Amino acid sequence: GFDSMTIVGADMAGNFATPLQADAYVYGEMYRDGGTPITTFRMVDIRRTGLSGWLTVQGQPGDPPRTFADRVVDSLENQERVARYAKECNMRRDRSEFRRARQAAERAFEMYPNHPTTAQCMNYVFQGMQAPEDSVLWVLEKWTRGDSLNLRAWADLARAAQRAGDTTRAVTAVTQQLAADPADTNLRYA
Repeated sequence: GFDSMTIVGADMAGNFATPLQADAYVYGEMYRDGGTPITTFRMVDIRRTGLSGWLTVQGQPGDPPRTFADRVVDSLENQERVARYAKECNMRRDRSEFRRARQAAERAFEMYPNHPTTAQCMNYVFQGMQAPEDSVLWVLEKWTRGDSLNLRAWADLARAAQRAGDTTRAVTAVTQQLAADPADTNLRYA
């Protein structure tokens, strides 16, 4: 049994991923809330694997460790399936096959409505299709909901909101970006 355990810390995971030339990395923690086992992971995509976002798996009080472990593995396998669609979206987008990229993204969103890598891909697809600004804002909101610590998502949302004349949304996005990276003094001064 465990009361609380860090699988790999965020700083440690990023520091290991870079020299190992990893395509993506996952970090998280396991803990108990009363008798309920819970694990939370953050998946960070480095080289367009499509694996990104947050995953929380909650067990049932009294579950044997194997049952909880199986639930975690199943959840991670689902994330891998979604990542394939996100990767396809990026591949199609690179070829300017915007309609097919959008189809792949829609399949990913069916499984994970706010999948960050998929939302990022759709942002670029919408830009390539010269979609209306409200479509761009919609997908950028999905991106930030899928990964609230993604600085680029917040920055892109702030710029898009500013282009759309939505000052309140732009300021909110910059505030959230600063909350995700409070050490960014340039952003703080801006």
